Amino acid sequence: MTRAQARPPRAPVGVRPCASLLLGLVLSLITLSPASAQYIAFGKNKVHYSDFEWHVLESEHFDLYYYLEEEDLAQLALEMAEDSYRDLQGKFVHEVRRRIPLIIYNSFQEFEQNNITPYFLPEGVAGLTEFARGRVLVPFNGSLNDFRTTIHHELVHVYQLSLLGEVHQEHFRTPFVTPPLWFSEGLAVHWSEDRDPEADMVLRDMVHHGNLPDLDQFWRYGGSFVTYKLGQSMLDFIGDEFGEDRINLIYRRLWMHKEFDEVLTDVLGIPSRELSERWSFALRQRYNPEVAQSTPASFSSRPLTGKGGANMKGIPLPDSLFDGKRFAFISPRDGFTSIYTASREGREEDVRTLVKGERTPELESLHLFRSRFDVSSEGTLLFVSTHEARDGAAVSDVVTGREVGRY
Repeated sequence: MTRAQARPPRAPVGVRPCASLLLGLVLSLITLSPASAQYIAFGKNKVHYSDFEWHVLESEHFDLYYYLEEEDLAQLALEMAEDSYRDLQGKFVHEVRRRIPLIIYNSFQEFEQNNITPYFLPEGVAGLTEFARGRVLVPFNGSLNDFRTTIHHELVHVYQLSLLGEVHQEHFRTPFVTPPLWFSEGLAVHWSEDRDPEADMVLRDMVHHGNLPDLDQFWRYGGSFVTYKLGQSMLDFIGDEFGEDRINLIYRRLWMHKEFDEVLTDVLGIPSRELSERWSFALRQRYNPEVAQSTPASFSSRPLTGKGGANMKGIPLPDSLFDGKRFAFISPRDGFTSIYTASREGREEDVRTLVKGERTPELESLHLFRSRFDVSSEGTLLFVSTHEARDGAAVSDVVTGREVGRY
């Protein structure tokens, strides 16, 4: 391992081990970003394809670990991290009293080989903060904007852990109230990105169908994507209505109460039930004007697939081969992500498996969320799959299902 220095590092300040460990154990669920809690995948092993030669680049607050293929990215990542540090230092009115290990990876495939966490990392995990030693892991997916956002998101978690540790040491008591997942992850999203069309889609759908949960029901969504968006929306509302400084105060008053609802009431000056009602009303005001101008999909169309729920990215198959009666889609409906064809009549018995994914080394992953596939007019299917930590293009015949080539 070699070490380069960007700016002279500050000496780290120690924390009390027992308090740090206790908080780490309690807060272990807040560390994955942006759409998943921790996963253990039964029957799947972490395979290490590469041996990385790690180098270290130092700045005022960070030790950044990278390998030579990332040399240009490393300096940029360090600048992004320092920018985020300064921004969050102002928001939290707090300084992290230790150096922060930041580990970057050149791709998701290399990120999932890490030996820092024992967990198998599924598609959709964009980064993580390991609580025991405070290490931050971020893969590069090709988008500098996503990279910057993920670094900022994970550093929110670093600040959360550090501030909670400080409050806990100053006001030691048991049990110690910790923020729920919706608050921890919602804040990480709230302070790292603006509301986007994805968030609008989730919230609008809930409002239109009467499924918007009360605040005390957020927990039912666990560590899912929905929890992140609900939390972001609630934190957006709190910031707009009560001020961003109230968010920081919530952390500093945790020790004074036995329930998180009591902390919200103390800091915001209204009961959590009223907070929930005001937030819900604000969302109905935002989205309901669109109701009169739109027709629910269930009124104007019918589902073409039934089983599984997560049937995605449907595309029509060539009329010349299937008389316009079939389409293809990708889905994890049987526990493995595969590509299927189905009849436009919507009969489940007409569903056929075209590509069986995640069962062989050649098709380790079809990237359910991150890639697309298409079919030519001649019936050639083009899709992307992972093989030995590398993505490649694969070609199959949609009529026979036979693989034609791999590139």
